[in-house]
Amino acid sequence: MILKESMNPLGLVPERFTVAVSPAGNVLGFGQLEQKDSYIELRSMIVDLSARGQGIGKALLKELLNKAGTSDVLITTIGSRMRFYQSEGFQRLGLKEVPRSLLFEVMAGTVVARIAAGDELVVMRRTA
Repeated sequence: MILKESMNPLGLVPERFTVAVSPAGNVLGFGQLEQKDSYIELRSMIVDLSARGQGIGKALLKELLNKAGTSDVLITTIGSRMRFYQSEGFQRLGLKEVPRSLLFEVMAGTVVARIAAGDELVVMRRTA
């Protein structure tokens, strides 16, 4: 699933995964949260292509946001996925608003996003 989506496998920590599973036991998607200094980063959220459009992504995101509680949640994603996150209260950040701890990842990821996905990289925040 990760390789099909051209996702960066670095930083995947299975112990932090929240997993969506079908009644038959198949993994439909997963996401993980990582505590940073002043916010929580939503990392590596993905839903299998065959399971998209069934509300699994929204349910998975809601579960992850519930786990984040009252903390601000940031995500680095590609521009074509912005609408999905905006529907759940995320807003795009300007480069000057991006926390220092994410700047290197954003700069490096901008190049990778253009090459691997043909898209722009964006940072979004949901304020609790």
